[in-house]
Amino acid sequence: MTQDQLFNELAERTGMKKKEAEGFYNHLADILKEELNADEETKATLPGIGTMTVKRRDAYTGRNPHTGADVPVAASRRISMKFFPKFKAELNK
Repeated sequence: MTQDQLFNELAERTGMKKKEAEGFYNHLADILKEELNADEETKATLPGIGTMTVKRRDAYTGRNPHTGADVPVAASRRISMKFFPKFKAELNK
């Protein structure tokens, strides 16, 4: 599903105009970004779908597979999504 298809479907199911559906989605995305950027390790739950979690990954030394040279890899934050069992069960019907 493309972003445009998502906005059309959201508008159709809620009775909103497509621009309103797009605005709703953008506001939801902004809220999630703000929440996930609030702390080093934080969670944001999408009711009925799952939980997004941000975790810190420490800096480490990697290896270039072609030359074998050590390469420093900077610390970073990563996001993961864990879907609720009920949501996953719906996908596997």
